[in-house]
Amino acid sequence: MTNEELASQIITSIGGDSNVKSLTHCVTRLRFQLEDGTLFLKEQLEALTGVLGAQVKNGQYQVIVGTKVSKIYRIMVDQYPHFGMESNRPEPTDAKESIWSRLIGTLSAILIPSLPPVIGGGMLKGLIFLLTSLKLIDPVGGTYFILNLAGDAMFYFFPFLLAVSSAKRFRTNEYMALSLAGALMYPTLLDAALQGKVANISFLSVIPIPVVNYSSSILPIILAVYLFSYLYRYLEKVIPSMITVIFTPLLSLMIIVPIMLFGIAPLGFYLGEYIAKGIEVLIDFSPLLAGFVIGGTRPLLVLTGMHHAVRPLTQQQIATFGFSTMGAMNFMSTMAQATAALAISLAINNKTMKQVALSSAFSGYLGVTEPALYGVLVKYRSAFIGAAVGGGIGGGIGASLGARALAPVMPSVLSFPVYLGEAAFGFLLAFVITIVSTFILTFLLSKGMDKKKLHR
Repeated sequence: MTNEELASQIITSIGGDSNVKSLTHCVTRLRFQLEDGTLFLKEQLEALTGVLGAQVKNGQYQVIVGTKVSKIYRIMVDQYPHFGMESNRPEPTDAKESIWSRLIGTLSAILIPSLPPVIGGGMLKGLIFLLTSLKLIDPVGGTYFILNLAGDAMFYFFPFLLAVSSAKRFRTNEYMALSLAGALMYPTLLDAALQGKVANISFLSVIPIPVVNYSSSILPIILAVYLFSYLYRYLEKVIPSMITVIFTPLLSLMIIVPIMLFGIAPLGFYLGEYIAKGIEVLIDFSPLLAGFVIGGTRPLLVLTGMHHAVRPLTQQQIATFGFSTMGAMNFMSTMAQATAALAISLAINNKTMKQVALSSAFSGYLGVTEPALYGVLVKYRSAFIGAAVGGGIGGGIGASLGARALAPVMPSVLSFPVYLGEAAFGFLLAFVITIVSTFILTFLLSKGMDKKKLHR
């Protein structure tokens, strides 16, 4: 089936183009907002060749198509331009939906659009580490400088990326939100923070403004845009239409920027700092247990969409400590999921599924595990158990031996050098144990547990 045919059949199975309010995508999933969710035919979608799964999460109707998601998305948007437009109508809210589900949904909506530059930058950082480790580029030369600049930019200016997606999520002016990010990253404040200078800054002579480095931060800009969205809508409503175009932006900046710099941004910054330190305390208390739990449960987190709540924590660890222990645990889980798919590809007799499992393993080793998770692990219990246990064992051993990521990269074989810091031996040992334990466990379990599926 061609990508064009698959795109057409997916649209048919979700109620046609007229049922689509908007469409976005992440690394492997098409994410629809639909007019009528009852027209989302889950079983019919999952029966399509090329669809790895379908689900409804936080008001989104998701179709998992693997690594060809961007091509299918482009086909759909080219044919139906309104798919790519953000809907201005309020999304329906399920009154029974828990606060936690709403929080996860909000984080997903804000973080997912920023994934392409983050993935690109993370992979580039891994490649830079690899090239410098092999002495193929000079770490003080111009080539290194330019590549490192390209890899660092999206993390250094992360508040700008989040400002745009936060504004879309909270339905407010994106360019005003970017202005708030600009205030957080204002060179004078940023330079003072980076140099450790405590400047005597006060607003109205009585309100102290903390000098903080907000680059790579997450919560400050999200909280600021959230508050701004309410103020901006209120001002647009009460200010006469003849002058609102002037006074709404003016008053918004005059009110929000001081409040943001005095209260919201520092609150978000220090909240993130203490969360990172709290995670580190738990890991220090029992690194073996913490690593096993985080490494072993990641497949479940991805299935439920809760892995988006973990991503900011990993980023916050790096921003606070300069490294991430959770990054190494996630790496072990990623390698375990890819290895479980590889083991199934060798145990299975069905040629079609053998090809799916092998290609899923390949993409998994490159950091994209959804094809392995939805195409193999959810279909074969032996693979799911093998990946969970193997990832848990590797994560626990790695955490016990101090394995860590030195940069915010995708867990991938290409980003391998990023984990080769002070605890390189611990990381390498955990990596080998993850691969071996996952493969052996999956292969042995598959002999009995999945016998019918393996031979059909």
